[in-house]
Amino acid sequence: MRDWDDAFNNMGHVEESDALPGFWAARAAAYRSDAARIEVDIPFGPSEREKFDLVWPDVEPKGLVAFVHGGFWMRPDKSYWTDIAEGTRTRGPGSSMSAPFRQCPFDQVAETSSMASAMPILNAAHPS
Repeated sequence: MRDWDDAFNNMGHVEESDALPGFWAARAAAYRSDAARIEVDIPFGPSEREKFDLVWPDVEPKGLVAFVHGGFWMRPDKSYWTDIAEGTRTRGPGSSMSAPFRQCPFDQVAETSSMASAMPILNAAHPS
């Protein structure tokens, strides 16, 4: 029988990887404090985790990049990845959205599909 927890525990197999979450969180927090235009915690569902952040470019956006991170459906949350938006913000020009999957053990994987509902909400709130 395969140990699926071990199979998906990438960080458990990388030396000194326990420092990475703190590094990611600090880097993303610094980006959020300096980002030119960011909207945080836009809801797309009823649970606390069903919120996304939207980083706007300096010019009129011509597209949207959605970064959805599941974190093995356990950890971490969207706040760890905001700085990934910088590429589309400065080179796109596009908006970038950081959104989480809902996490286990509270939800089944099949229930995480509510992320798709973020697109109509985004379109209605921010029409082009």
